[in-house]
Formats: sequence, structure tokens, C-alpha cells
Amino acid sequence: MNTFIFDEFFLTGLYLYVRQSQLSVDRVICNKWEAIVDFFDDRIAAEDVLNSIHERTGVEFGAIQLNVSDRPKVFRLIPRIFMRKLCLTSHQLEFIVNSIGCFSRYLQNSEAPSDQDLVELRMDLYLSEQIIGSRLKRYSDDSLHFVEHLNQSQELECKSIKELLGRDWPDYDPIE
Repeated sequence: MNTFIFDEFFLTGLYLYVRQSQLSVDRVICNKWEAIVDFFDDRIAAEDVLNSIHERTGVEFGAIQLNVSDRPKVFRLIPRIFMRKLCLTSHQLEFIVNSIGCFSRYLQNSEAPSDQDLVELRMDLYLSEQIIGSRLKRYSDDSLHFVEHLNQSQELECKSIKELLGRDWPDYDPIE
């Protein structure tokens, strides 16, 4: 099984993007789908995130459909997460890429997905968020948990990904 090593800045940005997507999907369940499409129109595009992952790994990930029985296997990988920081196995990365890819396809589709499809997508995005977050040294930093998302509380001070990271993401020069 291949292992991919990422810099902490990229993984932090990926974590924030997946968290933003997961929280927004949660807020749109049983609401109008157009709200999330409008919200992500002026945010980072899922395709840009997927292209950035491809550029860093050189691997084309196929769009496999994960069924419910595949999800517990991801949980078996979580204890291994603590062994190597900033690394993702090919299976973990494929799961994350497929979750983001599914989100992207839903955003591009003119027809709103069913609530059941949204619940499954949210579960996949949440698992992806946990896998990535456990790799980060900054994971316990509370500011990472306050990324802007659809229908966020007006009481919280949520910030954009760029504000939290301090510069553009995912297109950046890793040598900076």
C-alpha cells in the first residue's frame, strides 16, 4: 500500500475544506439545495482541491462508489493514523478524494440529491475530516473548528479558509 506525505499547510487546508463541506452539507439537509450551490459558487472549487491532490501525488484516483460496508474498514485505519504524521495511505486518500468528488458531482448536478444521499455524503466527509484532522499538530487548535459554512451561527466568529491559513489554498508554492 502506497503512502503519501504532505506538508502541514496543505493538510490543514484540506482539513478545513472538508470540514467546511461537511458542515455545509449538514446544514442543507431538509433545506433548499440551491443554498449550498450558491454558497460554494464563490468559495474554493472541489475540482481545484482534487487537482491539487493529483498534482502532489501524481495519482489518478478513480471514482469508486464506496458502499456502507466499506466505511468500517476506514475506522480500522484510524489507530494507524498516529504512527506517521502528515502521511495518508492510498486507501485513506482515495476515500477522501472520492468523498470530495461526490460532493463536487452533487454541486454540479442541476437536480438536488435526496436527503439519504446527503446523509451518506456527510458521513463520508466527516470520516475524511477525522482522518485528516488526526494527522495535524494544530488539530487541537480551536480556531480550526470555526471555518465558515452554510447557515453558520451568527454568535460564532467563523473565518474563511484563507483567513485561517493566512494565504491562498490550495494553489500555493510549498517552498514559501
